[in-house]
Amino acid sequence: MLDAIGIALGADKSSVRADNRCAWDYSRFYEDIFREFQNDDINLIEIGVGAGASLRMWLRYFERARIVGIDVIPECVHSAGGRAEVRIGSQTDEVFLRDLAQEFPPTIIIDDGSHVSEHIVKSFEILFPLLRPGGFYVIEDVAFHFNGNPASYSPSHGPYPSGSVQDLVNRLLFAKLTFCNTGLPYSDIDEVRLINGAVFIKKIRPRDHGKTKQELEKVLDSHAAHGASYGYACFRMAEYVMAYHNDPILALQYIEKGAVTLPNFVYGLQLKFKALTELKRDAEALAIARRLEHIGAPITWEPVFTKEAMAYPHP
Repeated sequence: MLDAIGIALGADKSSVRADNRCAWDYSRFYEDIFREFQNDDINLIEIGVGAGASLRMWLRYFERARIVGIDVIPECVHSAGGRAEVRIGSQTDEVFLRDLAQEFPPTIIIDDGSHVSEHIVKSFEILFPLLRPGGFYVIEDVAFHFNGNPASYSPSHGPYPSGSVQDLVNRLLFAKLTFCNTGLPYSDIDEVRLINGAVFIKKIRPRDHGKTKQELEKVLDSHAAHGASYGYACFRMAEYVMAYHNDPILALQYIEKGAVTLPNFVYGLQLKFKALTELKRDAEALAIARRLEHIGAPITWEPVFTKEAMAYPHP
């Protein structure tokens, strides 16, 4: 549907070249990724209005969204109307961008602007932190910044100054592929997709830990008649409650349930030590520490992501 709309309107995001010098074939991917927002009351901000074909395409596809275009060319205001707004300003003007994002809190941001690398990076660093959780930031036409040589992926020396675009893409990928918290805005990135010369960056949506807890309780009920399996599941529930609900009292209740069938299980004893310590029940925590010491086990467990754990082949 979206590709058909784009073709009919002459948008270069569609799969047909027509009178455009290129057809990026983004729209079929956009439809798949943005389908969840099609009938929602969201704000979409697109940097770069031009003749307005893209703006009109979004209006047709998103039935309730406010579409906000940004451009430096004053004549672009003629594309405004109805649910479409056009604001004249630079994509590197921090005050302008922040004011715009405050007026129209964005769920989708698309950078189809100057294609100058410094502009791309600055816009991302200003706007991505202002994107709503679960939203998408898209940088289009990144292909202009690479020379087409798959062996090097070096910056292009063509008409679009490149500078730091490659560095930005590398940082985005590093943030996800290494599973590291590299600081804002990268710590808020949930997903990075590379599609036909565009980069799609999804912002983390807070998880519904209450719902997960309810589902875990159902799983525990299904394990209730399975002895050791139930005990281990109780310990896992206890760790989840401590990690995401900060509730050592409830965690301790699950630990005690698990200990009925697995009284000397090291993992359970370690969890109990942690819960008792957080509750400042020091004498009881010391007793657990002595039990662990007696069986030659540490009172805490090592983080999962260690060089040894990530070595190949896995033991």
